[in-house]
Amino acid sequence: ELSSLVESPTSIVDLLSTSLPAQATYFIQIIFVTTVFSCGMEILRVVPLLKAMLRRFLGPRLTERERQQPFLTLRPLSNPLDFEHAGFSSNI
Repeated sequence: ELSSLVESPTSIVDLLSTSLPAQATYFIQIIFVTTVFSCGMEILRVVPLLKAMLRRFLGPRLTERERQQPFLTLRPLSNPLDFEHAGFSSNI
């Protein structure tokens, strides 16, 4: 097939016009699943919730002010990291 493309470069357009639509649904499905999964995880805040629970059980018993500060990079839910919209959207 490669030799036929070399002999007739105009057949590349025909090949792409038949093969690209067949593969488009696959890539649309991948983008959809990636978007829904990552947005769902961000909306539910699963990772920060798990980190806050881990911090609650492993962290020292402190005063209210000290509880608002990160402990070994584990943050409480009352003091979350800023949501980087541009970084999140660019990775989708």
